[in-house]
Amino acid sequence: MKNRNNHKSGESLLDTIGQNGTNKAGNNTIKRNETVQGQGADLNNKEGLQKLGQKKMINQKITLSLIDVAKKKGNTKLLKPLWNTYNCRKEVIRVEDRVYGRYCRSRLCSVCSGVRKAEKIRRLLPIIKTWPKPFFVTLTAKSVPAKSLAKRIKDMNRGLRLIIDRHKKRAQRGKGIRLVGIKSLECNFNPKKRTYNPHLHLIVETEEMAKAIIKDWLELCTGKFASPKAQLGLLIEENEREKNLVEVIKYSTKQFTDPDPNNKSKKKASKYVYTAAMYNIFTAMQGVRIFDRFGFNMPKSTRKQSQSKEVFDSETYKYNPKVNDWLNEKNQRLTGFLPSMELIATLTNNINSVIE
Repeated sequence: MKNRNNHKSGESLLDTIGQNGTNKAGNNTIKRNETVQGQGADLNNKEGLQKLGQKKMINQKITLSLIDVAKKKGNTKLLKPLWNTYNCRKEVIRVEDRVYGRYCRSRLCSVCSGVRKAEKIRRLLPIIKTWPKPFFVTLTAKSVPAKSLAKRIKDMNRGLRLIIDRHKKRAQRGKGIRLVGIKSLECNFNPKKRTYNPHLHLIVETEEMAKAIIKDWLELCTGKFASPKAQLGLLIEENEREKNLVEVIKYSTKQFTDPDPNNKSKKKASKYVYTAAMYNIFTAMQGVRIFDRFGFNMPKSTRKQSQSKEVFDSETYKYNPKVNDWLNEKNQRLTGFLPSMELIATLTNNINSVIE
C-alpha cells in the first residue's frame, strides 16, 4: 500500500498538531485595504470553521495522492485542475469577524462542492416542498470493472434521458404523464471485488412517476444488466425532504470507503481512501453532467450576484499544512481546527493509490 500523506520527506501530521506558532507562515501582512468578493464566512460560527478546517485538510491530503496517480497514468491535463484544487483557498482575507477567499470551482474539490451543494439546496428545497408526495428513486445496474466504467456511466445517463424524453412526447400527445424531478450521478468503489457501481439518485414529484421510471429502467436494461431488487422507490416524508435532497446532491463519489463493503461484522472497520479508484471515477465522469433537473424550470435566483468590494484593515492568513490551519504573520490560527486521532491515522496510513 502506498501512503501519500507526506508529500515531502520528513513531514508528519503529528509534528505540530495542537501547537501554535511552530512554523512561519510566510509574508503575511496586515493591509490597509483589499478587494474581496461575496459575503464571506462568519468567524463567530465555530462549527462552520471546524468543518472548513477539516475539509481543507482532507482535500489537500487526498489531492496530493491524486496528483501522484495522474502522473503515474501520464494524464498531464488533469494536473492543473488538481493543483488548483490543492491550492483552493490557500490564502484568505480576514476583515473583522468575516473571512473571504477565492474558490477554485473545480469538480474535484470537496470545499467547492460543498458551496455548490448549499446553493442547490437553497434553491431547490422550496420547490420540492410544494410537491404533495415526492418519491426518492435509486436506479442501478450491475457493477463493472474500471475499463467499462466510462461506457456504463454514458449508457446510464443516456438511458434515463431516453425515458424522460419518451414520457415528455407521450404527455404532449395527451397519452401519459410528464416526468418532473431532479437527478444526480454517483459511483461507489468495491475494493474487495475491484468493481465500480455507478447509480442514479432521483427525487420525483409523485409515486406514479417513480413507478413509471423504475418500470421503464428495468425494461431498458433487461435482466442482464439490472435487477428489480436493486432499484428503489420510497415516499419522502414531509420532515425528510431536506435530508433526501442532500442525499441526491451530496457528492459524485465517496472519499472514505470500507475495505470490505459486504462485511456484516458489527466491529467498526477503519475507512480507506482509494485514490487510484477515485481517479478512475473522476476521469470516467469527465464531460458528464452529474446533476440535472427535468420537467420544470428553476426560478430566477433572488440572491444578488457577488460583487467585488474594497475592504479596509484586512489581514492575510495563509494555509499551513503542518498545522492544518490558516496562520497570520504572528502564527495565530484562523479556525483552531484540531483533527481527531482517527482522522490523522486514516490520512497517514490509509490512503491507497494502488488498488483500482
